Amino acid sequence: MKNIIIISITAFFLAGGPVSARAPDPKPIQRAVFKVEKISGRGCFSVISDRLSKLEGFSGMGVNLFTKKVAVDVTQPLTPEAVQETIQELGFPVSLVSVDPVKEKESFAYLHTRSGKDAGCCTGRVCDPGPLTP
Repeated sequence: MKNIIIISITAFFLAGGPVSARAPDPKPIQRAVFKVEKISGRGCFSVISDRLSKLEGFSGMGVNLFTKKVAVDVTQPLTPEAVQETIQELGFPVSLVSVDPVKEKESFAYLHTRSGKDAGCCTGRVCDPGPLTP
């Protein structure tokens, strides 16, 4: 039953918006889901993805623009709290919704390498996250 829920959550994020990922990591993967206010399109997704992708332990992320939820796959040393802080520093009000373990074959990184292309679409809208903090 838990596998069905995890697969459903993964499909939910893949159907809802863009996905960004790195090559699968052999370390245990956690998926942290955040409610991110003011995220409105591909521009916002790119701002967040570009910053998170520079962090050691970032594995991949997906977004559902309708619910304003962002799922981020992380491995050690990166923590969900560090991801939340990074998103907040970008000027997006954010709250942690849940953290669950994810099997490698259900991770964004694994799905990204199997799809051969970026998932999601571009809405063409430009994001203004508000003032960025230094």
